Amino acid sequence: MRLRDHLALLARRGGAYLNRARRSVWVHGRDPEDFEAVRPVLKWLRTGISAERLLLTSDRPQTCIWLRARYPNDNTLPPPFDLGPLMKRFFRQLRPVMIVLLGDDSRISGRLTARALLEGVPLVLVDTSAKDLVATIGLLERTINKIPSAREPIPDRTAPRRMDELARSAFGRLVVTNRSLRRLDGWESLRTRLGYPETILCLGNGPSSEDPRLGDLSYDALFRVNWRWSNRGILTRPDMVFVGDLGTTARISSSVFGFRTIAWESEILLRHLLFHLSLRRLEYFTYQRVSPQLDDDRWTALPTNGVVMVATAVGLQPKKIIVGGMDLYRDLNGRYPGDTIGDNDYPQMHSREVEVRALSSILAQFSGETLILSEPLREALAAVPLPSAMETASPLRSAE
Repeated sequence: MRLRDHLALLARRGGAYLNRARRSVWVHGRDPEDFEAVRPVLKWLRTGISAERLLLTSDRPQTCIWLRARYPNDNTLPPPFDLGPLMKRFFRQLRPVMIVLLGDDSRISGRLTARALLEGVPLVLVDTSAKDLVATIGLLERTINKIPSAREPIPDRTAPRRMDELARSAFGRLVVTNRSLRRLDGWESLRTRLGYPETILCLGNGPSSEDPRLGDLSYDALFRVNWRWSNRGILTRPDMVFVGDLGTTARISSSVFGFRTIAWESEILLRHLLFHLSLRRLEYFTYQRVSPQLDDDRWTALPTNGVVMVATAVGLQPKKIIVGGMDLYRDLNGRYPGDTIGDNDYPQMHSREVEVRALSSILAQFSGETLILSEPLREALAAVPLPSAMETASPLRSAE
């Protein structure tokens, strides 16, 4: 283990960089084998409790590294040091409604157990050697039924972030206004900036983002999501990048950035200045400024940045749109190209059903040619009933 990783682990045990969550389910184990033995149980927990995400902890640094790669959608942390104030802050920030102990319960500290009892958080011991996982799920379900809030909907589907709070302050609004000088406020502004593209290639990060057919296709503008592709050496000069990962603006330059909402736009502008210590003004476009179609209150789960990417391409009304890399986490080759370990599923704030419905309603507004390279996406769209009149009605409005 590198010294840098070891120091980061100690800092997290001391409460530095502690994540925040509306509600979580805490699963504590020791080795990767503990978590793999109950993988169906972890999958069930995602729907068995109304939680923002799972909190996965282990005392072992190598297990934490493995968990981050295996379950990228969840929070992975070492448990806090055995100190009362740290335990209290851990519970306050991450708000667990249940603690699941994998294996011998002596692996978790007595102080943590005491804090759980004080907070009224039940602990469930799961035998990782047990073969009957159905019985284990039954035990968890009986425990959940005794927790009044466990299945109540979470009012807000994303965790409260300090940067979001700062963005709402007078200082935050002043900074965001100062950083907004390169904002593209409408469709015509974006068309002009991109050179009036007739063919737009939209690539997510799924396996079909490296489809061999891409080498034979021509396009005028390339849209991508986040930054993972930058390490792959394939189609690494996008004209526009849609931001979901907080580190994207620090890793990518010389492109227009795309945001789904004004709130997310403000947070990223602040973070880019204060966290990345960059004075570079970002050039960006925010979908919410030109259409309400992807607003939070219209969907039961948050639309992904891939959806925002396709919606933006449709709004520009080119002659042709090519879509790849949006494989709905159903490609047999895994989550991403080169990623053989990551859990091939959606984060809990997103939904496959919502993604397909949103894309169906968006593409129904497009009168040009659409080429979908992703087989899972093409099959899913073909199975969706025709969108309703409300969904297909053009949501586009001019902000010029």
